[in-house]
Amino acid sequence: MFLCPGINDGKELDRTIKELAQLYPYVNSVAIVPVGITKHRENLVELNIFNDKSASKTIEQIHQIQQKYLEKLGTRFAFLSDEFYILSNSELPGYEEYEGFLQFEDGVGMIRKLKTEIEEYLNILPEKILKREKKVSIATGHSAYEFIQSMADAMMDKFKNLQINVYEIKNKFFGETITVSGLLTAKDLKEQLEDKELGEALYITRSMLKADEEIFLDNIELNQLEELMRIKIIPCLNEGKDFVDKILK
Repeated sequence: MFLCPGINDGKELDRTIKELAQLYPYVNSVAIVPVGITKHRENLVELNIFNDKSASKTIEQIHQIQQKYLEKLGTRFAFLSDEFYILSNSELPGYEEYEGFLQFEDGVGMIRKLKTEIEEYLNILPEKILKREKKVSIATGHSAYEFIQSMADAMMDKFKNLQINVYEIKNKFFGETITVSGLLTAKDLKEQLEDKELGEALYITRSMLKADEEIFLDNIELNQLEELMRIKIIPCLNEGKDFVDKILK
């Protein structure tokens, strides 16, 4: 469910989750995502977006709800998307608290899962010096920027001769309040990276492309963008091993 401040949060959120929980196990979980407001809203109802305070308040509310249903149903049932924790600068829930990442495709637990997988995979890989200096770049949205930068730093510490530049891309297509990587467009990438040092390859999340297609949301094909930017662009799955292996390949 998309949560809109002043409309369906607070007591209304309590009521909605209570009614959905009555349908358990036919409804086995609920994802709660903050409303994203694009710049294309002429003649539409005015909506507010979450800030650090309202996001923190929602986190506290949902944590109380989770404890209630963990005792009652054996599951936390309601899960917040990563944006709430990023907005409020709060620590993400632990890996086990996501209960198998039931709402992963809705952005619930993506960062925790990827962080855990990358750290565990790096721990089993030996430190080494790459045979040649390798310079690459990663493009990401605002929401995941600090996390991706920290993972890039960990990889550069582990593998000498590896240089990774991480670039935060603002969403000019839909509006800068849209901060998730999966809604970035080819035009945003091209315009904001054309004067940057990209190295031999640019890595992006596979979620920037349409399902089962190599086409961005602005209908530019991946190979077209590669030609325009004159660089190899490599989509990565939201899996730790895939992320690390593709960068080291």
